[in-house]
Amino acid sequence: QKIKEGERPPESKETKSLTSREIDIMRLILEEYSSIEIADILNISINTVNTYRRNLLIKTKAKNTVGLAKFALKHKII
Repeated sequence: QKIKEGERPPESKETKSLTSREIDIMRLILEEYSSIEIADILNISINTVNTYRRNLLIKTKAKNTVGLAKFALKHKII
């Protein structure tokens, strides 16, 4: 069952370290928004979005956006 926007995924070792903002960013990335679009939507700088992207890859141990998508599916984030 998919979790709703703004909700946290079920707690697991892998998702525990993700912040609500990181989950929001992940969802927007997986909806194919660019960094510029995400920055506009959330009223943050592009550098901040890129920092979130980098931290998400590190925390999820993903090598790229496809790996991030696999993580999100596995943990019912999307």
